[in-house]
Amino acid sequence: MNRLIRFLSVCLLLSFVFPVQAKVEGVTVLAQGGDSPVLKKNITEVIEALFDIEPHKIKVAKMADTR
Repeated sequence: MNRLIRFLSVCLLLSFVFPVQAKVEGVTVLAQGGDSPVLKKNITEVIEALFDIEPHKIKVAKMADTR
């Protein structure tokens, strides 16, 4: 949950620093634990709220382990 809070903080900061002029058509998120249904749901809800995007246009996937 702390990672989600940090992610939200960064998204909010970016939305104030870099206002988006173009309409966002879709979003792909790569996240540690991105295969978790709960995390996918939480991230999808956040993206829906921030960018007013329909959930079928949001893809959350597990980030590959680079170690």
